[in-house]
Amino acid sequence: MHTTTKSSTPRTLLFIIIFLVFASAACVPIRRETYLRGPEAADKEVNRVSNAYRQVQDYEYRLQPNDIVSIKVASSTASEFNFLSYQRDQQMGDARFNDPLLSGFDVGPDGTILLPVIGKVEIAGLTLDQAREKIRLVVAEYLETPTVDIKLLSFQVTVLGEVEQEGTFVVYNPRLSILDALGRAGGLTDFGDPQNVKIVRHAGDSLEVIYVDVLEEEVLASPYYYLRPNDVVAVAGVPGKNLQKYNLTYLQILLTGLTAVGVFFNVFQRPRNP
Repeated sequence: MHTTTKSSTPRTLLFIIIFLVFASAACVPIRRETYLRGPEAADKEVNRVSNAYRQVQDYEYRLQPNDIVSIKVASSTASEFNFLSYQRDQQMGDARFNDPLLSGFDVGPDGTILLPVIGKVEIAGLTLDQAREKIRLVVAEYLETPTVDIKLLSFQVTVLGEVEQEGTFVVYNPRLSILDALGRAGGLTDFGDPQNVKIVRHAGDSLEVIYVDVLEEEVLASPYYYLRPNDVVAVAGVPGKNLQKYNLTYLQILLTGLTAVGVFFNVFQRPRNP
């Protein structure tokens, strides 16, 4: 009578494969990291306040042709003589004019807006504060002690990719930062890569593509920190996104197959007594 020692090679190989699968899944990074980290971020204690200061680049939006602005004028002049106190949406009696984009003033190709009675006023190239003061001075020739409120209606940005809510957002504050835009989109998903955020911007007849890392504090001083009208912000997915997203399903299928292989080797290669 003799005995045959069962080879442990198939079982050892099975354990090695399972280990490698779990190890590779664990190597896929989870990118829920802290925004605006400084170079010393890795050495900081949790919740420790940073005393680093970053100089945010000064930015004031300047009006340009094809912009749409809302202009409201208040004055001590009696309302029946204040030709700028009307509301177009009420005068037209049409529901579509409740849309502020349709009831605003267009900045023409020549950089001017057309005000009732007054005529054309050039505002292209001016900031909102400068345009407000210029219109106030012009209106003051017709109305007593006017005050002017002007807002940009045509500022919109589009946020796409790995964010919670993709879409196009209309903004009434022209100092919109890239972080504001991501916040409006609900922030990044678990698979969004904050180190790979793309800005697509119209530059004359061409398109400019810029890559921004919103994890680093240096973005605050970037000339691209503040967005421009019609910018598109696209957030890429992290490397290995698909593996990370579907790894549980993959592992279940793989482990089921490996288990079946292990059973096969265990049953059909079991040593037989002579």
